[in-house]
Amino acid sequence: MLVVFRYREELARNDDPHEALLTTMATAGRATIFSGSTVAVGLALLAFMPLPFIRSTGIGGLLVPVVSVAASATLLPVLLSLLGRRVNSLRVVPRSVLANRAASDHGFWTRLARTIMRRPIAILIASTGVMLLLAAPALGLALTAGDNRGFPGGTNATEGLFVL
Repeated sequence: MLVVFRYREELARNDDPHEALLTTMATAGRATIFSGSTVAVGLALLAFMPLPFIRSTGIGGLLVPVVSVAASATLLPVLLSLLGRRVNSLRVVPRSVLANRAASDHGFWTRLARTIMRRPIAILIASTGVMLLLAAPALGLALTAGDNRGFPGGTNATEGLFVL
């Protein structure tokens, strides 16, 4: 959606669909590839966990952003080039809402972005500190392979496990 919205903005600014697509892929396309790759790396790190079900979740989860990035870098530009100006023919969001959203200089996200851009180093240090503080309990995490201590007692099957 980011790429499609950016393409629509570029079509409104530039009369040439080819130039609009080039600009879109150089900006929103690059951002999409970067963010999808970041998600893929994060999920790929789960493959190094010593638990088999987490490892398989990481490998399976890795495929989703990889396929999405590949489609947004190859299939989506082709579809946009074939559609050209017809990309605006089917509207889900009314034009007035999009125009108000594009012209808005107020709102939470605009204020947040401006605050961050005013003091990027201070925000970086503060947010890094908060993330490290939130991640600190993970240092005490002890992962082990599953054994019979994880099963509740009280049934014949689990009593047999506890005797062994």
